[in-house]
Amino acid sequence: MEYTRGFLRAPSLEIAERWHGVYAKHPTKALVTMEPEAGVRIVASPGGSGMTLSMGLGEKTISEMEWE
Repeated sequence: MEYTRGFLRAPSLEIAERWHGVYAKHPTKALVTMEPEAGVRIVASPGGSGMTLSMGLGEKTISEMEWE
């Protein structure tokens, strides 16, 4: 925290709350993609890696879709 105070100006750097997340993961697949109806695509990104992989996964998903 002392290091952070050297470059970040904030009212307080005390930890206000904590969060424990549980990420949904398929037991055998790294990625789950479904198309329940034409023009609708559901993509479940890898558990815990969504923010890291989302841009590449989004680009791949859009490029695979057929546009009318």
